[in-house]
Amino acid sequence: MKFRAPGAVAACVLVLAGCSDSGEQLTFGETATVSAEKGGTLDVTVLRIDEGSNSDLSALENASQYTGDTPYYVHYKIAKTEDSRDTLRESFVVSAGGERLTELNVMAAVDFSDPFRPTVQEFDRCTAADSTEFEKAAKGQSVKGCAIFLADKGIGAPTTVQWAPDDADKPLVTWRRS
Repeated sequence: MKFRAPGAVAACVLVLAGCSDSGEQLTFGETATVSAEKGGTLDVTVLRIDEGSNSDLSALENASQYTGDTPYYVHYKIAKTEDSRDTLRESFVVSAGGERLTELNVMAAVDFSDPFRPTVQEFDRCTAADSTEFEKAAKGQSVKGCAIFLADKGIGAPTTVQWAPDDADKPLVTWRRS
């Protein structure tokens, strides 16, 4: 499957800045309540991390730039605990030992090879939570999603996941494998 479409971005990479280890300490599966950006709170749970293989990335345009990288899929759940007008915005930072992994944002692409029947191609191994579904969610409702993080060759499996919004001086929550 090739992700190529005019005006569509197949993949972009976001390297996250460093944060010190602090804040609430949890294990995978436990839930943290964090302040939402525009008021109210959210319950955030890191459910698990699945290890992928480099071949998973072969479906991406310019897949050769990921040679040697191992994708890790962070599965999470985010719930509204109070009605708020927040849009869904994940703030995960993932590390293996002291090494920060790179987040890979894969956007769906539209294939216009048949102009009368364009098709949407998604990276179905790991899909982010649906932001429209989240915005419509009432208090207590949750959405599940998955975020992709890449470990360079030689870096092991992730050991921590942090919730660290851009405006925070330090991570608010750190999840560790039990």
